[in-house]
Amino acid sequence: MSFAFDPVEISRDRLFFDCYQYGMCFRFYHSGRMRSLDHVAIKNSVAWARNSALLTQRDSITDQYLQHMLDLSDAITAIAQPFKRVVYSDWQYFYTNCPEIFADLAAMPGVEYTTYTKAVIDRPRDTVILQHSDYAWRSYFQERMYPQEQLALLSNFILSRGQQFKITNTWRERLPQKWCYINRSFFLDHHDQRDALLLNMVIPGCVRKTLPIVSRQ
Repeated sequence: MSFAFDPVEISRDRLFFDCYQYGMCFRFYHSGRMRSLDHVAIKNSVAWARNSALLTQRDSITDQYLQHMLDLSDAITAIAQPFKRVVYSDWQYFYTNCPEIFADLAAMPGVEYTTYTKAVIDRPRDTVILQHSDYAWRSYFQERMYPQEQLALLSNFILSRGQQFKITNTWRERLPQKWCYINRSFFLDHHDQRDALLLNMVIPGCVRKTLPIVSRQ
């Protein structure tokens, strides 16, 4: 492989999207306007942005950058090997079993801060591996904005049960706030699998999944 491909190994219980071993991430400004790779859709989105009062001078899209967007869309469309693409704000993520597709993407104008990952399956499926834990289960939360009323309920419920739930320092700082956007990586550890049911009773549907914690041998 001729380009600089040195993926960071990611400990996982399955492949990315249960299918792909390799991942690529890069920043490309205005990626959100490229969710559709159709040229007309991209041009219409850019035209709307140019006429929007919300678009600042710093964010303005020049004709040259629009052409970069169209060229990147063509490069993506031309990929023949199977892959999965995810767009989040100004970032794009690609997953595949054929990492050679990354070379052309990395060389496209406007692509920057490129990183690569490799899924390493090193634990049983649907488990969390830790060196040591006093807790038996880990629950992950649904990604969404939690309004003030729900956040107050969740905060009071968790923080008042210090022996029942273990939370990260980030949680401790953010939970007491009036507003909080919780992403998919936020979690808490607990002793009993039924604790997840209690959390869902406080805020219906807040728990995304609950996994057993296994100590690393």
